[in-house]
Amino acid sequence: MKRIAIVALAAALGLVPSALAADGDPDPAFGSGGKVVTDIAGSLDRANGAVSQADGKIVAAGLSLAPGGPFGQTLKFSLVRYLRDGTVDTTFGAGGTVLTEFAT
Repeated sequence: MKRIAIVALAAALGLVPSALAADGDPDPAFGSGGKVVTDIAGSLDRANGAVSQADGKIVAAGLSLAPGGPFGQTLKFSLVRYLRDGTVDTTFGAGGTVLTEFAT
């Protein structure tokens, strides 16, 4: 089945990738009702985009406010990779996520 990955900003401010089936309906096999919410850094996480890989995995990219920096928090570029069923792919990065600090 061909799926389309979409990303939205949830009220909980977590990364929210969604998978749509070929007919445009949410793919019920992905996460819960076709979407997942993932807390990346324990604070503000915002998704800006997603891409489906040839193997069906989905990589979501965005920003995360993480502990650190001179004011106690720092903005980081974040990536999360999901398996076809919407679970985080723990073989990617550190437990499924990659956080990279922007230059200061």
